[in-house]
Formats: sequence, C-alpha cells, structure tokens
Amino acid sequence: MNEQPQVMDIFLDLLPNLPKNDQTRESFRQLLRQRFEDVLTDAVERVWDLPPMVVKPQGEYLTLLLEARALYLTGHFYSCVAMCGIVGERLVKDVFRASVLVQQGGAPQPPPDAAFNQLERVDWART
Repeated sequence: MNEQPQVMDIFLDLLPNLPKNDQTRESFRQLLRQRFEDVLTDAVERVWDLPPMVVKPQGEYLTLLLEARALYLTGHFYSCVAMCGIVGERLVKDVFRASVLVQQGGAPQPPPDAAFNQLERVDWART
C-alpha cells in the first residue's frame, strides 16, 4: 500500500535560538513595538468598556486585577477571564477562611491552614 504522507500545520518558535546581540534585540524591540501598535487603537477604545475599580490595596487582589485589566485592554480576553476567575476564587477562599470556625470541645476556633488547603484537593475514586 502506498500511504500518502500526512500533512499538518505546526508552530515553530526559533526566536530563543537567535543570537543574543544588539541587532537581534533591536529587531525584537521593533517586533514588540509593531504588535503593540497593532492593538493600540482598540485598546484605547476598550478603556471605556471597563467600570471604575476601587480595591483596598491589600494582598494580591490589586495586582491580579490590574493584570486582568491590562490583558483585557490588549485583547487577550481568554487570559483576562482566567485571571478574573483566579481573583474570584481567592476572594471566596479568603472570605470562607475568615468566617469558618470549628468547635471541638472548647471555644470555637478557626481551623488550621492545612484544613483549608484540603479544599483544593480532589481524590478520584479508582475503579
């Protein structure tokens, strides 16, 4: 039998193999500048899609939300949604952590951190 070779599209990133010199750095700088300029007009217009944001600058929430905002502005919508999900998950866990008390014999106490870490653990039953 004569089988036809299978044709497939691939992505090949050889950028890390380029020589580390001033000329390559300048070429890469131009590439990044062009990518930025390509999305600049849309990014400027997206600013008005966003609601005002007030965040008590404590913990990682502000940094993560600002990163999500930057992702949205540059059109990286899936990454933005993922980042917002991470922030939401952390908020829920922090609220849960602050509000759960366990009473074991004496006065109610917060459970140890190890108990909260188990919330992320899922055991799959093997059949």
